[in-house]
Amino acid sequence: MGYFSIILYLALYYVRPAEWIPGVSMLRLNYIAIGIAIIALINRERGLGLKEIFKTPHDTFMALFFLCYMWTAPGGNVIAVLGGVYVLFVFYWVTLLTLNTIPRLLQFLHWWTFFIIFIAALAVASEFGIDPTGTFDWTHGRQLGRLSLNLSIFNNPNATGHSVAPVVAMIYFTAFWKRPIFSRVLSPLALVIPLYCIFLTSSKGAFLSGFATIINAFTFKRPLAIQIAIFVLAGTMGWAAMQTLPRMQELKSSRQNEGIQGRVRAFRMGLDIMESRIRGSGYGTFVFEFEKRYHYPKSAHSSYVGIGTELGKPGLYLFLGILYFCFRTLMSTKTTTDDEERVRRVLFVLLISYVVSSWMIGWDNRVIYWLIAAACAAFHRIMLEKEQDRLAGETTTAASTEIDVQPPPPASLETPLPALQHQAVTHTELSSLPAAIAPVTSEEAAPTPTKPANLFYRTRWYDLVAIFFVLQITILFWRYMIKKM
Repeated sequence: MGYFSIILYLALYYVRPAEWIPGVSMLRLNYIAIGIAIIALINRERGLGLKEIFKTPHDTFMALFFLCYMWTAPGGNVIAVLGGVYVLFVFYWVTLLTLNTIPRLLQFLHWWTFFIIFIAALAVASEFGIDPTGTFDWTHGRQLGRLSLNLSIFNNPNATGHSVAPVVAMIYFTAFWKRPIFSRVLSPLALVIPLYCIFLTSSKGAFLSGFATIINAFTFKRPLAIQIAIFVLAGTMGWAAMQTLPRMQELKSSRQNEGIQGRVRAFRMGLDIMESRIRGSGYGTFVFEFEKRYHYPKSAHSSYVGIGTELGKPGLYLFLGILYFCFRTLMSTKTTTDDEERVRRVLFVLLISYVVSSWMIGWDNRVIYWLIAAACAAFHRIMLEKEQDRLAGETTTAASTEIDVQPPPPASLETPLPALQHQAVTHTELSSLPAAIAPVTSEEAAPTPTKPANLFYRTRWYDLVAIFFVLQITILFWRYMIKKM
């Protein structure tokens, strides 16, 4: 039931049938998905104790992140904030607790890939007369010919382009990488629609995000020499090819672009608020604050700017901390099967795409962040349990090899025993026995299980310090973006 609820919610997030299929809005599918998710949480077979909820640092930081929303509530209106964000945190824990096996997690990522391909196909189809969402008129009217899927969260070229950008690498890892030859032949065909969709958006940000995601995906866990070669090619031939894409030349004249300068104002205002108010401006207040200062509405256009402005530095620290632990999980985990590695690589694609795109688009309060975090934390739990089972198995095996030294059987009454056989066997004599029959001490027979070296259990002081440095780097890059743009 929990698995059905997260697939349904993922479908509702991307496909948004209530916005373009008549009658669907009356079904209240969002509330049905939320209700099923909550019931699934309450009725879990393994219970819902604190040990199940808080197993990794991801979970602790997510709980603190939730409390940060409440702490920074504008005007102390905690109820209003809770009504706006509780769904995000509910689906974090439902997703985390439901995706408890590699096959289930991999299937979830397949669904994710499918839904992104679906919205790309829906957008591209509008250019060929198949247009149930009214995208053609929206694209060639308000958006001046730049493809924009006419649904609420995809209704501008940047939103459409950034949403589709990660699927190119996702298709490669789900359908091509270490797959049978039949799948390898067909999978390139699946790339045509997403690539054409991104091209038609003419979104500079989407081009940059897709470019960065593909480079990082193909250098992930490769030998250093290959990584260097890929980066060199990307920085020369790849970047030269990028310059031929629509509107990329505008990056050289960003100071004359009113849209980019609007973002500069948003970035500057957000930085001012974050550095002057420890609690930020409060959830959902960015547009209000911007309009109050510049007399026209504008969103943050960056997840980092949005979180930093509304939740202050503590909120941004926690936001970045969750991303940090996701990266640490994917970088440190040692996989042993193709499917485990496939899951890890697809999650890395989603994560790096989100991190890059979040500098150019405001996804801070979209469920996508919580689903990525939940999937990474679920992967961490699965691999952690697998490692614990392996160590427990090694302990059991070691204990089963213990050989007890038994006293000799009683001699028959007819055969007199030599005097030596009646003497006690000393510790020195036991130690001189051959290895095959040497006694095993309790410490040797049942070694204490050690924690797996490649996975982490709890937050350490150096994690907190590392996240602090990530926060400082983020703020420095924030300032650089203001000056550069």
